[in-house]
Amino acid sequence: MKTVIPRRNTPMEWATFSLNNINRNTETVKQSADLRAKINSVLTDTSRDLREMSDRVEMSVGLRINQVETALEKLKDNLRLVTLLERNWKLINESISTLKQKENELENALKRCNETKLQTQDQIQRKEQSLFIDRNKFLPVRRRYPSTITLLGYPN
Repeated sequence: MKTVIPRRNTPMEWATFSLNNINRNTETVKQSADLRAKINSVLTDTSRDLREMSDRVEMSVGLRINQVETALEKLKDNLRLVTLLERNWKLINESISTLKQKENELENALKRCNETKLQTQDQIQRKEQSLFIDRNKFLPVRRRYPSTITLLGYPN
């Protein structure tokens, strides 16, 4: 709708013109308020979704850390067991002189234990490195994630 100002204004024309302007402006203000409300709603929803996603990621990382810690403890227990088996093998090897046919079987068992020990030590090293990365590099970055209020654009 184009605004046209008549050359000669009668009071009736001026009243009609003014009323049209007031109605247009009122509608524009209402549309602006509606748009601001929609934008605020979208920002709030997006912020909430991001916060929920962040919380799920942190929960998953925490769960994974617990799983890795449990696996690490089991591996350490296995390493202690392997070390204990190794000591027992040495004692048995020193004390048994009459069981020559068993000696080969025990040596084979020791080889497997040593291989298991090396594999376990390697796995422990990898798990410890993984925990180091998760605790000292990944989580500090996640903790710096801005709050919902900051994401909405409000100052803290």
